[in-house]
Amino acid sequence: MRDHSPDVVGFVKTRISKHVADRVIAQLKIPNSFRVEADGFSGGIWICWYDHIQIDVLFNHFQFVQCRIHCKSNNHSALATFVYASPNPAKRKTLWSYLQLLSNHINEPWVILGYFNAALSPNDRKGCVSIPVSDQDFSNIVFDSSLHNLGYQGPDFTWYRGPCAVRLDRCLCNDKWLDAYPDTLVYHLLRMKSDHRPLLLSIGKNSNKRHQSQFRYFVGWTLHKDFHKLVLDNWDSSLLITQAISKFSSAAKIWNQHSFGQLSHRKRNIMGRLRGIQRYLDKKHSAYLLQLETKLQAELELILDQEELL
Repeated sequence: MRDHSPDVVGFVKTRISKHVADRVIAQLKIPNSFRVEADGFSGGIWICWYDHIQIDVLFNHFQFVQCRIHCKSNNHSALATFVYASPNPAKRKTLWSYLQLLSNHINEPWVILGYFNAALSPNDRKGCVSIPVSDQDFSNIVFDSSLHNLGYQGPDFTWYRGPCAVRLDRCLCNDKWLDAYPDTLVYHLLRMKSDHRPLLLSIGKNSNKRHQSQFRYFVGWTLHKDFHKLVLDNWDSSLLITQAISKFSSAAKIWNQHSFGQLSHRKRNIMGRLRGIQRYLDKKHSAYLLQLETKLQAELELILDQEELL
């Protein structure tokens, strides 16, 4: 979320609910949200959005949320369905029936995205023992509803379990969506702690601009073994307080760049290596790269903890 600054965020298979979910959503610092509660450790759908977006929930079900998304800045609106398909095949058939019913009554831009728990073609699976019947049911509903499978950029698969890799997460849309938003792009992002990849749906160019901030003391520096020495060597209590701060700030900036290493640069480097490893593993097994992936994931987790402190 920090890297891509999405306007709307959907979470599926959240596995938490009630006061625990309230606490997590509050930590996201996104002012608006709607959720379908998880049932124990099963299911759960959250939608979170910022104030410049208006979302009206039209219908909700334990497997999907149908809503209208309105962008206040350009007065554009479209329908969106956030999907969490049940692992139970019989319940998934209910979801397919609902999607078919919705498609028969929608005559405006519509996108359907999330976790479908089914693949559209045999090429969407690798290393799996068998192809479930539900894959054909899903393929039939996409065809019968005249939905388009939006392409993607990034690795081919979105879910991993041992040697089995499948594209279970995707974005679909109708003809009206393609007419209204022909520049839509879908990205398969880096897989980190989950066995799923996040999806990023991009419409047009991102206008968010990041500005260089003034000097900030970073509490994560205290985790570095040399930070205490940096303070001892560069804090001069004989100076006026403004002069002492200025001297220490200059030294801390240089030390951060050369000794501590900038978080964003280190994160980009590790994420780039992980992307390359995961692309290779999508094509071919490698015990060495699996071990390296585990090591880099641990390093990335530490950096993300430090970034959270920042």
